[in-house]
Amino acid sequence: NFVKLIKKEIKKGKREDIYKNRILHMLRTIRAFLLRFRKLHTIFLDPHIHEDLRIALNWADESISIVTENGFIRLLDHCRLIPGFNEITLLLADFINEETDYRVSMDYKYQYNKMNPLCGETMAYRESILKKWSQSSMYMNNENSHTPRRISHMIAGIAAGLAMGFALFIAIYAESYFPRNSTWWILIIVVSYIFKDRIKEILRNSFGNMLPRLTSDQQSNLFDPALRNKVGKSSGTINFVNLLSVPDAVKELRYKRPNPFRKILPENDIIHYKRLIKFKSKALKKNHSRLEAITEIIRFQIEDWLKEMDDSQDFLYRLENNVKCRIPGGRVYRVHLIVGLLDINFEREERLFHYRIILNKSGIMRIEKVTFQPDVD
Repeated sequence: NFVKLIKKEIKKGKREDIYKNRILHMLRTIRAFLLRFRKLHTIFLDPHIHEDLRIALNWADESISIVTENGFIRLLDHCRLIPGFNEITLLLADFINEETDYRVSMDYKYQYNKMNPLCGETMAYRESILKKWSQSSMYMNNENSHTPRRISHMIAGIAAGLAMGFALFIAIYAESYFPRNSTWWILIIVVSYIFKDRIKEILRNSFGNMLPRLTSDQQSNLFDPALRNKVGKSSGTINFVNLLSVPDAVKELRYKRPNPFRKILPENDIIHYKRLIKFKSKALKKNHSRLEAITEIIRFQIEDWLKEMDDSQDFLYRLENNVKCRIPGGRVYRVHLIVGLLDINFEREERLFHYRIILNKSGIMRIEKVTFQPDVD
């Protein structure tokens, strides 16, 4: 807000002395704040303070440093447009360089490394993670309410009852002389119809969950391309799940890097796709004696994801010899893909493979096989 205000005043071109003093005052204020805040590092060496608090202090310090540097780089750009502001621009450049050197001295992850071609991408991702962490205390947790579903069941039942009642009353009007159409008999029919309709829906959903192979989202028969004989079948189901339903082995692989603040960060969106494939192995081997393996291709449509992504051209900048330079690389998103292979006919341990898909608004940039790295999430 301060930088935006100064930008407006510079455009007006009036009373340069006022906003010159305001800039100097802000610079002194920020310096004083950072000096006092960073004294906490000494206090936090107390052995009675939990390690999680030290990590929180480091993350907060790194986050504040990034915000401060980026803000003053923008301010430096505006000040260079004003003749006679050389002294202020030098002070701002020195301050920005001090922040860069400070993060290096503290071994923080937000650092420029010209030897790393993906440095800008890594820095943008780190800035995003710290922003989410620092603002997480302002977010309310949301949980799906069961009330709409319950109300929908009630409404559906009432609607079914009204429809049945209407049909019965029409039948009574036509057959008004038949004694079997008494009031109590009608009420029993209507109520029984309501329960019958709801029981049917509940059982349908229950059986669908109990027999996913019979109610899968995708089903196909597999044929030998040479003889067109059926040699297997394939079925797939997809569900949106929460972290509690994820197997421990998958959670251990995905969250191998420790993070004491994972509980307060927004939860990951988790999609579970399960594919079951059955082959008639004898028939395949009989027709293809040199068969060694079968390739399975699974495709996912990510177009809707790309539409929701931020512009990848939101660049980061740094100072080099007091000159503003763009850091190569852009903002990216990371999707973790964990593939599990299991032979259901044998009691063997499931084999898990972990990949990280790097995307931006244009699509997939690359796919990395994940090995444990303490500095990468």
